[in-house]
Amino acid sequence: MSEEPDEAPLTQPGVATRMDLVHQLERLRRRAARGRHKTRLSLDDIVKATGIPKSSLANYLSGRTLVPADQLDAILQALGATVPELSFCAQLWERIADQEHDAAGASPRPIPRTRPAEHPRTIASRLVGRNDQLTTLDTLVTALGRQQGQAILVEGPPGIGKSALMTAVIAAARDAGCATLRAACEELSRAFPLLPLLEALRQLQPDSPDWAVPAGTQQILAAHENPLAAAGERVVMAIERLCTQTPLLLVVDDLQWGDDMTISTLSRLVRLSQRRPILVLAAARPLPRRDDLDALRRTIGRDRIMTLRPLENRAVTELLRQLTGSHPGAALATLAARAAGNPFYLVELVGALDRAHALTTRAGTVELTDPATPLSLSRAIADRLAYLTPPTRSVLQHAALLGLEFQADELATAADLTVENLVSSLEEAIDGDVLVDNGRGLAFRHPLIRDVLYDAMAPTIRMIRHRAVAHALLRAAAPPERVARQLLPTVTDAAAVPHPDSWVRRWLVDSGHRLVERAPRAAVPLLRWALTEPVSHDEHGPLAGRLADALLRTGDPSEAARVASEALARGVTPGELVALQWTLAASRSTIGHADQALAEVEQTLRDHELGPREQARLLVMAARVYRSLGRITEAGRTAQDALAAAQAAGDSWSIAWALAVVALVRAHLAEPTPALALVEQALTATAEAATLNDLRLLLHINKGMLLNSLDHHDTAIASIRQARRLARSSGNVLRLVQTQAALVEVCFDYGRWDDALAAVRSLDDIEATKDPTAECISHAAAALIALHRGTPHAHRHLAQARSCATRVGPHRIFSPYALATSLQREQSQDLAGALAVLLEALANGTDELDEAVELMPDVVRLAIAGGDEATALATADHARKTFADATSPHHRAAAPHCRGLFARDASLLLQAAELYRAADRPLPRAQAMEAAGIVALDAGNRSAAGEHFAVAKRTYDELGCAWDISRITSYR
Repeated sequence: MSEEPDEAPLTQPGVATRMDLVHQLERLRRRAARGRHKTRLSLDDIVKATGIPKSSLANYLSGRTLVPADQLDAILQALGATVPELSFCAQLWERIADQEHDAAGASPRPIPRTRPAEHPRTIASRLVGRNDQLTTLDTLVTALGRQQGQAILVEGPPGIGKSALMTAVIAAARDAGCATLRAACEELSRAFPLLPLLEALRQLQPDSPDWAVPAGTQQILAAHENPLAAAGERVVMAIERLCTQTPLLLVVDDLQWGDDMTISTLSRLVRLSQRRPILVLAAARPLPRRDDLDALRRTIGRDRIMTLRPLENRAVTELLRQLTGSHPGAALATLAARAAGNPFYLVELVGALDRAHALTTRAGTVELTDPATPLSLSRAIADRLAYLTPPTRSVLQHAALLGLEFQADELATAADLTVENLVSSLEEAIDGDVLVDNGRGLAFRHPLIRDVLYDAMAPTIRMIRHRAVAHALLRAAAPPERVARQLLPTVTDAAAVPHPDSWVRRWLVDSGHRLVERAPRAAVPLLRWALTEPVSHDEHGPLAGRLADALLRTGDPSEAARVASEALARGVTPGELVALQWTLAASRSTIGHADQALAEVEQTLRDHELGPREQARLLVMAARVYRSLGRITEAGRTAQDALAAAQAAGDSWSIAWALAVVALVRAHLAEPTPALALVEQALTATAEAATLNDLRLLLHINKGMLLNSLDHHDTAIASIRQARRLARSSGNVLRLVQTQAALVEVCFDYGRWDDALAAVRSLDDIEATKDPTAECISHAAAALIALHRGTPHAHRHLAQARSCATRVGPHRIFSPYALATSLQREQSQDLAGALAVLLEALANGTDELDEAVELMPDVVRLAIAGGDEATALATADHARKTFADATSPHHRAAAPHCRGLFARDASLLLQAAELYRAADRPLPRAQAMEAAGIVALDAGNRSAAGEHFAVAKRTYDELGCAWDISRITSYR
């Protein structure tokens, strides 16, 4: 190509396009190079002179994005432009910007159409025909700037313009002073919970000098090694904290590939947008259909689903004009019609035609010159890739193995190159519109480009390369989930790679526990694969133990029990035996076979010669299973044996756990004061051991519940909330569920019923396998509230509580569940059935006095109503003997309450009511006052009855107990 002379005239084109500006910059670039005896000034030279990032500069000089005005000035000065040249280029830039803005359709305070994009080509060209969508999104960004959060889901097939639309919104949000966070899902990551959101948070970068990551956010992200346990809560907490400083735009692309936890957490963030300044913008393909995505659609709302449809003919014509700079002729328009209005296909099609020199322009019309044109999208993309050098194509194939987004150092490891050696290939790929630098790392410009590269590899070759990349990442000390991402495709095609390499087994033995903690769904197929061939004895135990653990975590306790049981039968080391036995016992208990779990633990203790440490740990497990079976006395005795063995072995882990179980036993025996002292002692024992963080959280929860038993409600709630904060920040979902359940119970006891219901809703929001005991208590309390208030939700909550109680088994008393079930039958006029429910609960949990005390007054009342004087008397005597000298007021109140009901003694009932008042327990106080009113009314003392009823009604009014109010009104 001939070189333009320096003095070539600067002519104004009829229609200004980016390529006009590119040609002017290229002319200046070559002129400046000659002064340095070069053919062409390099990007590095311009970067050095301007400070503009290299990837951005490449986009500007190729015309993929329009250079911002201030950076254009810097480039022109670096190229030695004269004053007339500076003026000409500035005018040219203004015309291009105005034309692109007008072509897209102006609106008040519009989303910028010409801002540098994360995906190459122009946002203006990509957004042709999307004016209605831009207006809607512009309104949402404006509302976000006013601290109003919302959510929207953009749907459409591949290439329809979802990502380009989201890029435009990101630019608008940044211009409006909002923070932005962008995550992208991909198929390779579906087995890794919340990976897209976690990686987006880890790579936070300030978007402007006046915005910084709020203090503590990075600490939250690094607070726990277990992203699975931390997943939902950690992300929600971090994003909520970000919102406290500045409005936040959260963009999640390609949600159809999102893992279950990403989608469920996004549902929580959608609900968060109703009360926080966060705009949740998600994009997904309409297929495949998924239940969790359908649930997300319902959460967002039908009116907030934006469907991108193919471009209309007029928009296609305009897009072709923008891409070619001329009006499309008939043949080109006919060929373009095969793109079915898909913008990405149109861009690739025109690009392929341009590279093949198959377009010619005459009299303002662009037309085809060569009938041999690509007719499919994959051919058009392949044509783009064919223009790259072989080394760059090889690098891109390795990049395709890593996924849609990746880091340069990770690609260097995968391709076995240094980062320096990669630079030229990466520059070529960016210049060729294949890769982009999106601010978080490198990414394919569009998922379809990555798909073409990935699918071009033969399946066998692809599997071998995945395995080789995994091994390279392992040698580079990559996190286990990164290695697993490369191995998972190998597992899905066992014919291609039938046997795992020895290094795979060794890696799973050494690092499998971390993979199980972080991504158990990914761990399960890999561990199964590792166990398919004969495995050495040394490796089988650890591998089987990790597989059983992973199966339990992924909700398959039956299979976990089978794997653990078979591993134990093969023989394992003492340490592996204890770990497998714990997993086996937990699995058995989860599926309602706690009796079998106990028998297996006891048999292990009898049949194996264990060291003091292993024996203490198994005794702790036995004590816990006894307790779950409601065999409180045996649990206490076994826990004391475990404590003695642990102290003899000097095992702080077992000492702390044994103290915790002993404390629980004392709590069940309605001895909260000594139980609280044991909890404090156990907390001291956990202070120095990082492996006891989980137990420490449990102890804080138990401390709160013991303070509740002692009627110290303010300190109880404060302690439980502290435990909730610790659970959220550490990402311990199991304990978080238990803290929510504890809050439900305490708020119910103290009459803060709306707070209790809010805690139940928060519990439902937590997407995880939940503790059935915690769920049972929470939903039973919600059912009780609904029954007393006469609201229609009682049946649903009680059904959920019943399901959880069935999972736990019949061995335990859950007083809220028993009371709710009984009250439902009473409201159906089945008094005998109501009494039978409470008596069965008392019979099943004879040692659980802390729960029994809640049932006794209703047992006496219903027994008297049914004419069962013997049961009423026996229960009243039991309450007097057990609780007359209790420490806490509400425990002590049970004795006069039960005796007053049986003896029709108003003074005893008033005494009970006063104790309940001192304990700040409004519901039983109102019930005792109502009973005193009935006794006074039966005695003919209408004045006293009226006073007692008035106190009861006032309390019922405060609680919203419509059913109780209607009953008490009937007495008058």
